[in-house]
Amino acid sequence: MTRSEGTTLIALLTIIAIAIAGLVAAVSLGARDDAGAVVAAETAVVAPTPEPAQEPLEQVTMNSINGTEVPAASDTWGGFEHIRSWEGELTVWQDSPAQLILGPGGNWFPAGQPGCGDGAHLITFTAAEGELLTAQLADALGTPVRTGSHATGWMLADDCHLPYVQLADEAGSAQVSYTVHEYQPAGR
Repeated sequence: MTRSEGTTLIALLTIIAIAIAGLVAAVSLGARDDAGAVVAAETAVVAPTPEPAQEPLEQVTMNSINGTEVPAASDTWGGFEHIRSWEGELTVWQDSPAQLILGPGGNWFPAGQPGCGDGAHLITFTAAEGELLTAQLADALGTPVRTGSHATGWMLADDCHLPYVQLADEAGSAQVSYTVHEYQPAGR
C-alpha cells in the first residue's frame, strides 16, 4: 500500500468513525426524549383524570327516557348528523295534561308526521326547583309509549315520537327548561 493510499484509508475510516459517533449521539439523545415521553404517557395512563361515565349515543336505546347524565351531543353518531338545536322553557301545573316540548321558534315539534322514522332527537329537560317531572314519549296520536319520572333527564327519540313533560304528583307548578338537538341520516 502506498503512502497516499494509506492516508486515504485513514481519512475514510475517520469519516466513518465520526459519522457513527454522530449517529450514536443522535440516537442516544433521541432515546432520552422518547423515554421521557414514554414515562409521561405511562404516568397519564396510570393516573387518568376521572370523568363521569357517559354512554355514547350509539349505545342508547332509541325512544328511551333517562335520568342519568346526558351524553354529549356530537356532530355525528351512529349514521346521524346534527342539523340544528334549539332551547326553550315551559310551565307545567299540578293535574294539568302533559305539555308538548316545542319545536324551533316555539312552533310544533318536528316529529310524528307521515314519512317519519329517519331522524332522531336528543332532548334534555330540567325542572327549575328540582320538582319531579313525568316525561313521556308519545306516538303521533298522543298515546304515551314510554314514561319516566325525573327532575332532570333526557330522551332519545326517533322522529315518529313527540316529547311531553308534566308535573308528577306535586302541588303548584314548575318551570321546565329544555334543549333539543335534531339529527338526520348522514349525507342527506
